Amino acid sequence: DALPISFSAPTNSGSGGGEANPNFVGANGGGVVILNVTGSAQVNGSIRATGQDGGGCGSGASGGSILLTLASGLTGTGLVDASGGAGNGGCSAYPGGGGGRIAIFGSTGSFNGSIRAFGGAGAGGTNYPGAAGTIFVKPSGNGIVLIDNFNQSTTQYTYLSTAAINTTNLFDQLQLNRKGSLHLVNGSVMPITSSNVIGDGTTGYLRVDGTMTFP
Repeated sequence: DALPISFSAPTNSGSGGGEANPNFVGANGGGVVILNVTGSAQVNGSIRATGQDGGGCGSGASGGSILLTLASGLTGTGLVDASGGAGNGGCSAYPGGGGGRIAIFGSTGSFNGSIRAFGGAGAGGTNYPGAAGTIFVKPSGNGIVLIDNFNQSTTQYTYLSTAAINTTNLFDQLQLNRKGSLHLVNGSVMPITSSNVIGDGTTGYLRVDGTMTFP
């Protein structure tokens, strides 16, 4: 399922899941949460824009958008979640929905909770998981992009944009964790340095159908 387009200023809802059984309606995509906080935001509960799980014979819906602008950062022990919904295998294998987008302008260094935008599990738990969404955190500088798919193996990639982009000055670092993988489409440009792309050794992939430059 398609991601909301802008990773750094997400404002779109997630796309709905498909449904093959006429007795069920398709799953709803995640909604949109936009908060502008003049002080700090303490989250001990949850902020969610998650996609619904699939119905009788349906795919999971994709996650939506969470955009937080926090003058004094994020604190607490809660959850910020824009994950995709799980597929349902009532008829056959149906895929999970893609993760949505989270953008946080402000520090998360004092937040002890969880921030996630996982792809939804495929039907049966291992078939066709969705791709991870994106988590963009900008306490200063150009920010960090995190792609984390909770160790789910999938053939699907995460996209920053459906159009060609030049990543210069878009972010300071890209982190590919727990089998998170990124695809930059044809014509994109991405400079690679010794510190701007890191992973955690869990077989994440960076695919650039364009130009990669090295120092």
